[in-house]
Amino acid sequence: MLHFSLKIAKIAFLVLLLFPHFSFAQGMIKEKADLPLYNTVVKDFLPDDSVGCAIMIVKQGKVAYKSAIGKADIGLNVPLRSDMLFEIGSISKQFAAVAILQLVEQNKIRLDQNIKDFFPDYPTQKYVITIENLLTHTSGITDDVKEFDENKLDFWKFSQQETINFFKNIPLKFEPATQTSYSNPAYLLLGYIIEKVTGKSYENYIKENIFKPCDMQTAYVYHFGEIIPNQVRGYERNEQNKIVNARPDYIDNKPAGGLIMSIDDYWKWHRALFSYQIIKKETLAKAITPFKLKDGKTTSFGYGFEIDNAFGVPIVYHGGRTFGFNTQAMYAPKEDVLVLVFNNQSMANLTSMTTILLHLAVDKKYNFSQILVEENVLDKYVGKYKWNEITDQHVVIYKKNGKLFFKDSYSPQPCEMRFTTKNSFFMYDFGFMMTNTFLEDANGKITGFRVSGNNEKFDAKKVE
Repeated sequence: MLHFSLKIAKIAFLVLLLFPHFSFAQGMIKEKADLPLYNTVVKDFLPDDSVGCAIMIVKQGKVAYKSAIGKADIGLNVPLRSDMLFEIGSISKQFAAVAILQLVEQNKIRLDQNIKDFFPDYPTQKYVITIENLLTHTSGITDDVKEFDENKLDFWKFSQQETINFFKNIPLKFEPATQTSYSNPAYLLLGYIIEKVTGKSYENYIKENIFKPCDMQTAYVYHFGEIIPNQVRGYERNEQNKIVNARPDYIDNKPAGGLIMSIDDYWKWHRALFSYQIIKKETLAKAITPFKLKDGKTTSFGYGFEIDNAFGVPIVYHGGRTFGFNTQAMYAPKEDVLVLVFNNQSMANLTSMTTILLHLAVDKKYNFSQILVEENVLDKYVGKYKWNEITDQHVVIYKKNGKLFFKDSYSPQPCEMRFTTKNSFFMYDFGFMMTNTFLEDANGKITGFRVSGNNEKFDAKKVE
């Protein structure tokens, strides 16, 4: 599960700005010439102390690039190998979604089935919440759960019902299928549905019906405190930007974000999935098709996958971030190019790097620019902002050396804000393919900022 909100988990696209020493718009790049260019991109994004990163690029079914750099364990000075295992965070959702789709194909459940068939006392506030709503983040079930965000309780000891009790009585954000809002609790419910329908633990079902047929011999389901052979150690950065051991994850988050695997394991999964060995072709097609809301608007979510356009390249993708780990799996179906980046540091800038590697692999050209904003305008934006009233998560925006920096309370690292207009900005760590815009009242006073895109929007209110 992502214990950093989606507001943090989505990451901005970094482009030519970081790479003045070469151009990506020099025409076609031959296969062998790609390798040093891939290496340069990776090196520029990952500083010397960036712990470990495993990277794989697959083009038309063949591995075109594979690299493992940095450390699997800093204290023991163990170098990373590409066959080592990472927690993959919310990339795990696609495995839960496909498990659900297998049961749909077997006529054991229906996508339009009411979740009350499985959780009779779940308060749906007069609405019908379907399995499809859970899959597509259109259920209205909140992701803002104070106890989950605090990550202090040993949730792995709790029963299903006890865990559900932490979020079930929080009011729905909206009528199901009228909006989208990313929801880890929705995927917890999907995992419980799999267990209720099959009579098996989620772990055993995944092992038997996904890991085994995909030949994922070194993939695991997370258990708190368990020692996994060949798993790398997770790290994060503290307030002084120093790398430290990541805190433990106490939450039993198997379907929402609890799988552990190598880049080779994921490639096996991807290959089996897209050759229709796990679910049927027409079922997969629906899973990677954007869901339509009741008003006909298209979302960016399918079933366990996000679907978008990465600056000219249509992609099916998902990222994952949990304590000590940050991962990206990005696929361009038209060009049949897959890019995987697994990192054992929770706050590294991966999505932007993954996107650039994908662009290089499919020979695309792109441009992006930022503008300078007057310092007196920047001064108006300085202050403290709150995301919601349920959790204590907040943002501090401050100015240093004529630039603005964005510091979320759930992140140990500040991020430089880069402006595309006088009041709109992006960041390398936040807002991937999203628009961040400051809000002001009739008197020109800043009241907050809005994050919008992918048919989703949420505001942060200025409180100081």
